[in-house]
Formats: sequence, C-alpha cells, structure tokens
Amino acid sequence: LSEILQALIALHTEPKDLYAKKEWQKVKEQIRKETVQAITDYEQADFSILKQAAIFKQDTVAQRKLGAYYVNKAKENVQEYKIKHEILTKAIEWYFLASRIGDPIAQVQLASMYGKMSTGVYQSHYDPNTIPEEIYWLEKAAEQGNSMAKYELGNKYYYGVTFYDEQGAIATQGLTIPYLARNLEKAFNLYMESAQAGYVPAMKRLS
Repeated sequence: LSEILQALIALHTEPKDLYAKKEWQKVKEQIRKETVQAITDYEQADFSILKQAAIFKQDTVAQRKLGAYYVNKAKENVQEYKIKHEILTKAIEWYFLASRIGDPIAQVQLASMYGKMSTGVYQSHYDPNTIPEEIYWLEKAAEQGNSMAKYELGNKYYYGVTFYDEQGAIATQGLTIPYLARNLEKAFNLYMESAQAGYVPAMKRLS
C-alpha cells in the first residue's frame, strides 16, 4: 500500500513512536491539502459549467445559482467595501439576466436585492431610489403566480411606500409622494392569493 492509503487506514490511530508520529502527521497534512485542492478543482469545474449554461444556453437556473453564489461570497467580505460592491454587482447582473428572460424566482430575488439597497442593508449599494425597481420585479413575478412575490407586494400595499433621501427626509425625485399609496384592499387580495397557493407567511398574515 502507498503511504497515502496506509495513512488513510490508520488515520485515527496515531502512532506513539515520535518519529512515526511526525511522519504520520506529514502524510495526514498531505491528505488534507489534496482533499482541499480536489474540492477546489471540483467547485471551479462546476462553476465553469454553470457559467457556460448561463451564458450560452441562457439557463435561468444557472443564472440564479451564480447570483446566489455572489450574494454568499459578498457575505464573506463584509468589511471589504470595494470588494463587496464588485461582488454584489455581479449578483445583480446574473439575477437581472434571469429576470429579463422571465424567471419568477430570479425576479423575486432581484427585487429583494433592490429592496436591501433602498434600505441600506447593502451599504456598498445604498440607493433610496431603487424602490421602483423592487416593486417592478415583484409585480412581474406576481403576474406569473409567484406566491412569495404576491405576499411581498401585499406588504408594500399594506404599509405603503414613500421615498426618503439620505438624511431621512421625504424626497420627491419628481414622483408623487407616497410612491405607492397604502391600499388595504389590494394588500388583502394579494395575501389571499398567496395564502391559497400555500405560502405560509401569507396564511399567518391573514390569521
């Protein structure tokens, strides 16, 4: 048997002899490095396949997965403002591609990103004027019967939506204030449609 295989067999039986123990540790570390490299190679290959499907086949599932990949990657760079900005921009681009093709799940995810930009959750992309984009994509997804989009859109009508500038003051931006007037009837209808489709948060809202 090779040293690698022998080490795998004895991985949990560390030798007592000092010299053997050192050699055992070396082989164990080698296995760890090779495993990490194998995982990295696999992820890179998988990532390459995703990009090919997303670009050449216009596969919206692949585009959504790439969007999610960059959102998660941004969480790993919370303190790096510039890096986070670049990563989240890529996430938005992938979600936008899938949304433009008509994927309702991507449309909800893109709307969520615009919502987080308008409230400052994504500080690297803070823009209080992304609310129209958020509502636009929620409406597009709701038109296709997406229950989550109907619920989130119901929340918009339940509370109403108003623009605020960076100082917290109401900003017109050439638009009527509020941007989306409170409409309890519309909110109720959207909650009902979402609940009838089995969306639990909507059911709780109506209970």
